[in-house]
Amino acid sequence: VEIEGQGFNFINTQGELLCDKEIKCFDWVGKFYNGFAAVWINGKGYNFINIQGELLWDKDKWFDDVKNFQDGFVSVEYKGDRYELNTKGELIFF
Repeated sequence: VEIEGQGFNFINTQGELLCDKEIKCFDWVGKFYNGFAAVWINGKGYNFINIQGELLWDKDKWFDDVKNFQDGFVSVEYKGDRYELNTKGELIFF
């Protein structure tokens, strides 16, 4: 959903906003794939949110670019390097 003047968020089946209390809204959100949706905050970068509203990766480190999850993995770019990220939030180095 778009919250006027604030950005985008998700609503769960109980009608509650999903975003973490510190973040509240994102500047852009993607669709859910394999239980995770890509989210973006201007000036921070990309991360993923799960259906419980929790960020997958470190709140202080955000990705430069991300793709969509497929078969439990997603391609991400962090500080100019490409990695795979699993559903536990662990970076897999090439």
